[in-house]
Amino acid sequence: MRWRRGEPLQSVGALILVDADAEARLKEALRHKSRLFRALPAAWGETWVVVFAAPVGGVNEPVLLQLPDAIALYEAASGWWLPVGVELEAPPHVHAALWASLLERCAATPPAVVLPRLAPGESSTREADVFLVRDPQPIEVPASGVVRS
Repeated sequence: MRWRRGEPLQSVGALILVDADAEARLKEALRHKSRLFRALPAAWGETWVVVFAAPVGGVNEPVLLQLPDAIALYEAASGWWLPVGVELEAPPHVHAALWASLLERCAATPPAVVLPRLAPGESSTREADVFLVRDPQPIEVPASGVVRS
């Protein structure tokens, strides 16, 4: 599969932090936020955390907190999340077949976040990191740290 930069016109539906301090950075971002944001669904890996937008606290529209240096994501296909401004480098009529191919080749089942490895100034690439999202749970932040409920 190839990925390319495109126009960043997609609606942001999730954010991902990818580094060894991702969980600590989420904790810090939530420290002074309303408890409303702690109800947002999130999933963790060893060096990443993804937070999804969701209607919470009686709000009908999905809400999402701001995370400094997070990568904004949109749902490119059901359960497949890409960075805003990145798309499959293929005609739209073959996208479903390409997502199915990724599923077979990587044994990756959605939901999953795909982060193509686009270097600065590079317009397309074949390389990407895939983060498998399992059972997103509401965030809770007690004084002692982030707890995955």
